[in-house]
Amino acid sequence: MTPKRILLALLPLILLALLSGCGDCRRCDREMDRTRNESGDPDAKELRRDGHILTETWLYWEEERSVVFLWDERDCSCDVSTYVFEDDASTELRFETSGSSFLGP
Repeated sequence: MTPKRILLALLPLILLALLSGCGDCRRCDREMDRTRNESGDPDAKELRRDGHILTETWLYWEEERSVVFLWDERDCSCDVSTYVFEDDASTELRFETSGSSFLGP
């Protein structure tokens, strides 16, 4: 089979993938942009990886809340959750990032 025939055989599959939206897969970029527009830049960020699952947590200390973005590198899905710190628990939370750790304010 010539390279031209191989390309013609794969073309429908490539078009199908692009039309299904996977060509636009940007993980949680749109949701992160929306959160940044609504709340500004976070005070701190934490990124964790567990195989193909990624979790990025944005901490807003003054607002006493965090926003967690969870996505799977294998598909275009994104899950966003917001958590509120209760009873000034934010001062007791300990977070670790990239081998270093820090305490909330």
